[in-house]
Amino acid sequence: MSKTLSVRRRLSQSPDQVLRLLMAPEFLVARHEADGAREVQVREVSRDGARVVQEVIVQEPAHTMTGVDADRLVQAVTTYEWDLAARRGRWSYLGPHGKMIRLGGEFHVDPDGTGAVFRADFEVTVRVPLLGSRIEKRIIDEIQAGQPKVDALVEEHLRGR
Repeated sequence: MSKTLSVRRRLSQSPDQVLRLLMAPEFLVARHEADGAREVQVREVSRDGARVVQEVIVQEPAHTMTGVDADRLVQAVTTYEWDLAARRGRWSYLGPHGKMIRLGGEFHVDPDGTGAVFRADFEVTVRVPLLGSRIEKRIIDEIQAGQPKVDALVEEHLRGR
């Protein structure tokens, strides 16, 4: 079973401005640092007229059943695949637990009058017998708890552009 979460936000900037921000390497670094990453490297894997694929490689504190272990760093990779014309992106996270814990989702940036509506859909699947649903809930709760920080970061970066 998996757990999902959808977050929706109206922004006063155009959809193209919002999409450019979401793809900007400096924003991706700040975004992952806001989530606790200690080292962040953004790498563009491919680009053509319609698609961009990026990888964000991080060293982050380990997440355990009892919480975050700040003394132990692990490597994780988030892959973003952007459809420029549709202003949509898919992402997937691959951490130290491999395919046992699957995180992913989609981003949508749609026109709304003179601004844009940004929607982020998250899906968490944990393949651990007996505890999987509890771990999924904990991850969704962490995403929700971090959302105000992400919203502030988006606003800060959009104002600075």
